[in-house]
Amino acid sequence: MKSKIGIPLLLTTVFALSCLASRADYRTWTDDEGHQIKAEFIQNMDGSVSLRTEQHKLIHVSISSLSGKDQEYILSLTPPHLNIDVQELTDTHSSAFDVGGGGDGNGENDYNILNTKSELKATLTKESMAPYKGVINAELYVIGSKSASEQFVLMNKTNANVTFGQDMSDKFSFTSGNIDFKDLQAGSTFGMQYAGYLLVLLDGSGRMFESKANHSEFSEHIAIIRSASQGSVINLPCNSAFE
Repeated sequence: MKSKIGIPLLLTTVFALSCLASRADYRTWTDDEGHQIKAEFIQNMDGSVSLRTEQHKLIHVSISSLSGKDQEYILSLTPPHLNIDVQELTDTHSSAFDVGGGGDGNGENDYNILNTKSELKATLTKESMAPYKGVINAELYVIGSKSASEQFVLMNKTNANVTFGQDMSDKFSFTSGNIDFKDLQAGSTFGMQYAGYLLVLLDGSGRMFESKANHSEFSEHIAIIRSASQGSVINLPCNSAFE
C-alpha cells in the first residue's frame, strides 16, 4: 500500500533535530492525490524520500507518490552516478653512499636512499544529463606503509567541494598535493612507501554515497581510515602492509 503525505502512517520515524543535518529550506510538497505539507528535503535513498517538517518531524514517502514537479526537484538534489578515476603521479630518484668509504658500491656498508614525490589526481565524471544542484564533498586519503613495521600510515587528507554544470560530460578534478616518501635500503628496507588511496564522496547531509580504493582492505575499513589523523598509524584489524 503506497503511503501518502496526508496519511499519519507516513510518520514512521521521528528523530530529534540534533540528529539530522539542517538545510532550513522549507517548501510545499504535493502528492499525487493533492495532499500538501510544508517540509525540507533531507535525502533520497533509492526512491525513499525523507522530509522534515517545520515541527522537526521526519517523514518518509515514496518518490513515485509525489507530484512531477517535486520529483524533478528531488532528482536535482540527488547525487548523480559518477565515474571515478584516481591517478598516481610520481617522481622518483635514488642516491647511494658507502659509510665505510670504500666507494665500490658493493660493500656491506652500502646504503641507498630512494626519494619519491607522489601526487594523486582524482577525476570525477558526471555520467547523467540531469542537472545536479546539490553539494558533493570529496575526501581523498593518501596512505603509506612503514617498510620496517609493516604498518599503514595516513600521509595526507585532501577535502574538495565538487561542483558540476549542466553538461553530461562534466568533469571535476582535484589533487592531493605533493607527498614525500623516503626509503633507506641497507640489506633491509626502512622508511615509508606509498601504499594506496581511499576516496570518499558525501552528499550535502554528510551521507556517504560512493567510495573507491585501490585495495579492498581500505574499502572494508573506511570508518577507521576517516577517523585517523594525518601522520598517525591507521589501526586496521590485522594491520600489515600487504605482505
